[in-house]
Amino acid sequence: MELDVLRGRFEVRLAKAETLFSTFAQGVKRNCRHDQVAFLDGLLSYTWQAWCRFCRDLIMYSCLGAETNGGVVLPISVSPPTPQRVSYLAIQAKKNKVAVAGQTNSVWRYEPTWGDVSVLVRIILLANPGNAPQLLTTFGGITKGPAHLQKVRNASAHLNDQSIAELLAIQLYYLGAPIRFPCEASFWIDTVSGDFAFVAWLDEMRFLAKSAV
Repeated sequence: MELDVLRGRFEVRLAKAETLFSTFAQGVKRNCRHDQVAFLDGLLSYTWQAWCRFCRDLIMYSCLGAETNGGVVLPISVSPPTPQRVSYLAIQAKKNKVAVAGQTNSVWRYEPTWGDVSVLVRIILLANPGNAPQLLTTFGGITKGPAHLQKVRNASAHLNDQSIAELLAIQLYYLGAPIRFPCEASFWIDTVSGDFAFVAWLDEMRFLAKSAV
């Protein structure tokens, strides 16, 4: 598998998300109606799942001998050389536990949230694929983009005072009016790019994906 193929698939999903958001944003006035909240919550979840899928596929194939965009064929870094072994290592990394030689996992729902960059870094360190230095450089310094998307999506999916507090803590990176629903943070304006926050998140994820492969 060429890692750039994974990036291409991810780019297609992001392009679809951006088109949907741009069309949707034209019909939103001051605040979202409840039907608009339902749509935007779904779009945030779709985008977050696309990021998680890209991160999972990237690590899986990197460990199992993929080819980088520069034409380097990575050595297999896990034994046995199976997705089940990589899955097990991801679980152990999430728990900060030592990995047992040869142990595997075949129940995917036990896996951690692959898009969580703090966990992703631990997975890379434990699985140690041949492109680990590049992956750590890419994911080790993330402070916005997917990290902010995760906070907004989590606040929408798990609505409570703590998730809302974590969401409001990132507002300093943006300009915008007070929000009634977490998903409305998508319409904040990024202070660096001047774009909607949602669009800025997509742009950063594109940059990260290109760097990672």
